[in-house]
Amino acid sequence: MTEEQIQALMQASDSDQEAALKFTQKLLRDWMRRNTIEGMTIQQSLWVFARFEEFKITIDGMEKKIDLFKMFQAGAIPTLYYNLLRIVPDDFTKPYHWITQQRINWILEQIENHIGTQMSQYIRGLQ
Repeated sequence: MTEEQIQALMQASDSDQEAALKFTQKLLRDWMRRNTIEGMTIQQSLWVFARFEEFKITIDGMEKKIDLFKMFQAGAIPTLYYNLLRIVPDDFTKPYHWITQQRINWILEQIENHIGTQMSQYIRGLQ
């Protein structure tokens, strides 16, 4: 592929990327507002930030730490969805635990409504 072709494709996908950024930024804002409305404490907020900033995933047998917030910030919807499918809710053995399956499902549902059934099923099928 030539540099001109790459540039043309990048320019053509600008509006898609802008829409993805707008969606993920709004999703993060809405989720944070919901957490506040539901009574999240500062300790719970710090815990969520720590978990999302150092989410652990195994790739080819090697454990890696990734930052889910960067995926929100980058508008990386498919990658964010893939990882959120793999997040484990807190076990609530500590008073600062906050992440329930219901809260994870809320985010997943918002993404599914945005990307559609076909794409969400495809991502769910990835290893």
